[in-house]
Amino acid sequence: MTKQIEQLDADRLIDPTRRKLLLGSAGAVGLAGFLGGGIWSVSAEALAEDLPPNTLLGFQGIAASTADEVTIAPGYRAEVLISWGEPLVDGAPAFDPQGNNSAADQEKQFWR
Repeated sequence: MTKQIEQLDADRLIDPTRRKLLLGSAGAVGLAGFLGGGIWSVSAEALAEDLPPNTLLGFQGIAASTADEVTIAPGYRAEVLISWGEPLVDGAPAFDPQGNNSAADQEKQFWR
């Protein structure tokens, strides 16, 4: 970095108005937490009850689930684009679901 850029960065860090803003913001957050949390004490369920149903996307919502499967809204479909471990180049080794592929093997396979 040039001396001018270094000085500019130092000036911005030292700027008293920036420090006051940061200190004031930190104080406000601390005070809100001390006084009961304010917005942080409101549950997601309580917030959701106040919202009208969103119909902008045009599909019926689906219930939350812990099932080990993909759940699709009625009238829609899903397809696999690429699977984890799928070869990306010719000669790539087969995916090992036990996790025994080397780093070199995995460089030739899709991973997320």
